[in-house]
Amino acid sequence: MASPTQQLINWNAPPPDDSGLYVPILSPKARGSVTATIVSEHMIGVNTHFSRNRTEPCIGIDNGCEACKKGQSTRWKGYLGAWHGGFGRYVLAEITAAAARDVGGLLTDPNKSLRGMEIHLCRVGVKPNAPVKCEIRPGRMKSDQVPSAFDERAALCRIWERRKEDAPLVGDDVEEIPT
Repeated sequence: MASPTQQLINWNAPPPDDSGLYVPILSPKARGSVTATIVSEHMIGVNTHFSRNRTEPCIGIDNGCEACKKGQSTRWKGYLGAWHGGFGRYVLAEITAAAARDVGGLLTDPNKSLRGMEIHLCRVGVKPNAPVKCEIRPGRMKSDQVPSAFDERAALCRIWERRKEDAPLVGDDVEEIPT
């Protein structure tokens, strides 16, 4: 005969729906560098706040952004879906406005696909938040070897714990990088 505990357990419960892909942010450590193969066609950009010890998207004061209400300034960040061969997984390369300016208009050219190229990010100081330099290099993978792209917006929303529809992301054609 089954114990009372055994009778209460739902032994046939289906696994939870965890269909969202978790993709970590790729960012170099102090005095370190990272390189990955870009799988996205174009960079996406978003205004963010640094709040509660993490980067969070700005949804605008009219939409109830708590950081805006507190008067916190925004920081623009760019994101590229990439494949890190050393980790054997997808990553999101995070690019600051200054790092994006390092490569001129390459990241914002709507007629230039970045897919298959390599992104190299290097932190140029000893502090964990020291400036990051960015280089875009020709890729080493053949075009048919580059992994499929993934939904960067959904991956960012999962990191930020927000629904995709609420994501305050700039369009695929990131035309302006703040100066």
